[in-house]
Amino acid sequence: MNYFWIVIALVVLLYIFFRMFRGGNRYGAVRNAFLAKYTYDQLTKEQQKQVHEQTEDIRRRGGGGMPLSDMADMLKYSLYAFGMGELGISPSLPGEKWDYVKNPFLAMRGASESQIRAIKNQLENKHKVNINLKTPAEALEEMLGNK
Repeated sequence: MNYFWIVIALVVLLYIFFRMFRGGNRYGAVRNAFLAKYTYDQLTKEQQKQVHEQTEDIRRRGGGGMPLSDMADMLKYSLYAFGMGELGISPSLPGEKWDYVKNPFLAMRGASESQIRAIKNQLENKHKVNINLKTPAEALEEMLGNK
């Protein structure tokens, strides 16, 4: 009987750990997208081209899939963080570092609009900057002509 409760406790702890880990990936992927957008906007045209090419190379090494030009901006800039990291480009905001996210495609899927806005607001308020990257809901509203 005691083994039963030990197994149940382990299952619950593993579940909690898994949920926390996925939340961390989600947070990192969204945060990277905002940091990458701000950093990308500070780069020269030549550096932007290098980042784009490096990111396309990463995408191809990962199995291809959708080209960057077809991706939503949040996902594209989350991937640009990979390209900038490989090129040795750090985030332009002082004291910030790229978060390690194994698969931004999966991590971004579960991010809610409120989580995305909270991360954006946190970075903008901390650094007193405007990060010009629309959340998915804002981009959809703009596409539908509601703004």
